[in-house]
Amino acid sequence: MDEILINYLTLGKHIKAARKAKHITQEMLAEKMDVSVGHVGKIERGDRLINLERLAQICLILQVPIEDMIAGCVDKELDASPVINALTQEKVDTIHTLLKGQPKKVTDMVIEVVRDIVKGVNKPDDEAE
Repeated sequence: MDEILINYLTLGKHIKAARKAKHITQEMLAEKMDVSVGHVGKIERGDRLINLERLAQICLILQVPIEDMIAGCVDKELDASPVINALTQEKVDTIHTLLKGQPKKVTDMVIEVVRDIVKGVNKPDDEAE
């Protein structure tokens, strides 16, 4: 089984974007987390690895579902594909914005469509049709 790696640079960018969207400064977040401002800065730059408890704390403070925060942060997965890995953060953010607030049924349908597309793209040329 391949090792699953978290891209902490992407995670840090997600944390920073969520913090800014809530109009919270690094100082305010640091105070609520009971850490230094420098620590928050290192997290946002991807220089500091954080555990699940710290991530959950950040998500609670910023009122962001943990699954939204980690979306796109896994570098290697069993079903990872070049198509998905080639998505820019801007495209992922756009998709996330479009789906935000949509009913679960809609997001589930979109996920299934994307999976089907990726499976089709990843098939060797003689299998695709």
